[in-house]
Amino acid sequence: MRVGDVLRSRLFRLPLTEFARRRELGFLKMDFLGLRTLTFIETAIRIVKESRGEDIDPDAFPQGDPKTFELLSRGEAAGVFQFESPGMVDTLRKLKPTRIQDLIAVSALYRPGPMENIPTYIRRHHGQEEVDYTQQFPKAGEYLEPILEETYGIPVYQEQIMQIAQAVAGYSLGEADLLRRAMGKKKVEEMTKQREIFLAGAKTKGIPAGEAGAIFDLLEKFANYGFNKSHSAAYGVLSYQTAYLKAHYPVEFAAALLTVERGDSDKVAQYAADARRLGIEVLPPEINDSRSDFTPVGEVVRFGLYGIKNVGDGAVEHILKVRAKGKFKDLYDFCKRVDSSLVNRRALEHLVKAGAFDKLGDRSTLLANLEAAMKWGAAEREQAASGQFGLFGAEETKPPAVRNAQPLTQLELLKFEKDALGLYISDHPMNAYPGLSEAASCTVAGLEGCYKALVDAARGDPRQHIVLAGLIQKVQKKATRAGGMMAFFELADETGSKEVVAFGRTYEGVADKLQEDAPAVLVAEVSDKDGSVRLVVDRLIRWDEREALPEVAVAEFRLEEVDETMLKDFRSHVDEYAGTTALQLKVRSERGTATYQTDGLRVGTEHLDDLRRSCPWLRLSLTLDRNSLLRAAAGRGNRFGRPAQETNVRPAEVPF
Repeated sequence: MRVGDVLRSRLFRLPLTEFARRRELGFLKMDFLGLRTLTFIETAIRIVKESRGEDIDPDAFPQGDPKTFELLSRGEAAGVFQFESPGMVDTLRKLKPTRIQDLIAVSALYRPGPMENIPTYIRRHHGQEEVDYTQQFPKAGEYLEPILEETYGIPVYQEQIMQIAQAVAGYSLGEADLLRRAMGKKKVEEMTKQREIFLAGAKTKGIPAGEAGAIFDLLEKFANYGFNKSHSAAYGVLSYQTAYLKAHYPVEFAAALLTVERGDSDKVAQYAADARRLGIEVLPPEINDSRSDFTPVGEVVRFGLYGIKNVGDGAVEHILKVRAKGKFKDLYDFCKRVDSSLVNRRALEHLVKAGAFDKLGDRSTLLANLEAAMKWGAAEREQAASGQFGLFGAEETKPPAVRNAQPLTQLELLKFEKDALGLYISDHPMNAYPGLSEAASCTVAGLEGCYKALVDAARGDPRQHIVLAGLIQKVQKKATRAGGMMAFFELADETGSKEVVAFGRTYEGVADKLQEDAPAVLVAEVSDKDGSVRLVVDRLIRWDEREALPEVAVAEFRLEEVDETMLKDFRSHVDEYAGTTALQLKVRSERGTATYQTDGLRVGTEHLDDLRRSCPWLRLSLTLDRNSLLRAAAGRGNRFGRPAQETNVRPAEVPF
């Protein structure tokens, strides 16, 4: 009998109340979890085999690999199972895990309730806090230590609750499981009964009633949110395997991750940006080089043809089959050899817009000649199929003359790319507006982490202000129930996009500024709504309307690339090119990025080029003064009624 037949039989047609009592009725409850991570790992194994010729087995990865734990300790966890959230990344950086048991414990602790024990776990992991089992439990300490040693004295797993009941009170495994279940359900009568059994069992081992009662209370507290270790261990192993792949096969890791997420443009943009941060370039699709999926080509990743919109899987497979007989020479050769019933005009147009034909011609010219090329190619295929031959074989006609077209601007090319791929891959429009990205408190991808830092700095106040910079997209204006108007739009930067809402008087002030792909700086009121960050417009500044606003010069450099002599030389040049514009230092290092507010140093904007020539290791930009914008928002008396904060700007700690 098939499983489906059994489930549909009268035996399983139980009322909901009876289904809730499945254990009492003797049924076995099983959860089947479908994880995309398993598909990703399988894809990575295949790509490593194709690119390097290596057969790898994730189950055979060494468990104590230093390179893997160093990667996690740096917080480079994008794409790593379970560890991608800003909060988890922050935890990994502080913990600096050294063993797989740390990953298993962290995944169990990183939930509401147990999270309060993470700081203690981290301190004890680094030896900053001693674990003393006998101070609180003089008699029972010897039983607790071997069970809790792995988690530094903190009960984390359900199995530990059961083991303690066995060791301290003589429970059998079955009895310990019943105790755990009773503690989770909080049935008063059952808990009273279990406490008596526990105290009696502990007495036989010489443990005083007061000490045994304290242990029972401890177990009851942790049983409320104790995690199943087998579940956490299985997930922890997957986390370790994905981190190992990223540490040892970074290019193949990026290709596999992008392949698995190719249907989600936001994810592809996020992971492509992460790859670039690691020094791995993600190249646009190329008609003679790209495969169906994202593919490693040396130390870079080539965009796959499957990732191009309106080019179906069947079209891609046909293109690759034809290309196997010889690379395409130009657009006309492509149209002659490829069946237009499988690769139609819309598909070909998106291939060109995506940049797949850039090595064969100018994109604007290709688009202008698309129709003529397809008609000529169809005629050539029809003639060949009909068997029309001249005196010397098949009659060939020359392709029509190429019609020149007005060159496209860089922004137009990028817009085509976004339409065809769902993201910008060769460049980003924000790069056409120097200083725009520097105006932001953080990137869109870093919004949650920045917001969390602001909340922590404000001692838990969830209402904050933040500055973001990007392009306005997906604008929607709607009438409210009260008869007013409101707008929803997305602000997109190189790392992703985030929805923003404007209403009331704010809407009236920004409505005319909401134009598609317009560059802007957003001062937003940030709050937490159902566990996600919500952005409400406080002020929106179009980048082409910023002239009257205060500016700041930002000098950016990597800490490991400079020394004290270089900084002193820079300081003297700042004096030489003094002016009226405030100066900030943006310092990057392996631990992250910090912005320093210099004390009284100002430069002349007309001398920035001179300063760049004098200090070529600097990246100088002129942008809006973010702190002024935040102070102005606080001065307007925002909805939250408290000043905005800026946690990543601090006094300069340099030899000035």
